[in-house]
Amino acid sequence: MSRDRDKGVDLSRRAFLRGRPAQTRPLGPPPPCITGRISEPNPCSDCIGQPCLDSCDPDVIRIHPQDHHLAGRAYLSFAESGCTFCGDCFKVCPVADPLPAGRPTPVGLASLSQDLCLPWDGVVCLSCKIACTWDAITFDSQRRPSVQQATCTGCGFCVPVCPTQAINVS
Repeated sequence: MSRDRDKGVDLSRRAFLRGRPAQTRPLGPPPPCITGRISEPNPCSDCIGQPCLDSCDPDVIRIHPQDHHLAGRAYLSFAESGCTFCGDCFKVCPVADPLPAGRPTPVGLASLSQDLCLPWDGVVCLSCKIACTWDAITFDSQRRPSVQQATCTGCGFCVPVCPTQAINVS
């Protein structure tokens, strides 16, 4: 497989002739209110006014742009904050399943690039651990972090605090 396909770039003739490749990878994980409906082509298509955008206090819900393969579908952007799982998007989403009680259903999983992560290069950094409210980031005996899949909710609070952008949630 080519490198461009690994990056989610559409190399079809049609995309090439349009002048720029279409984006095919999601820009972020879906918000909690549509996580259970992610297999649907576009669970947000019947939504009018996209009330989830205004309901999100941390302001992490965004909509894929029109030139994206997933145009119109909501996603979580962790550039500045993370999802608190407050449930406000559930209250206004016309297609949301009922808000689950207890521990939130994960919206994604954080992954850590060891090549970019400071502790994997011998530098002390605890930014992601301090930001993680679910204790999903643990450190080995050499103070190098790893994400515990069993406890990670994909909330994204670890993403904006990482000084080297070594963490991604998908």
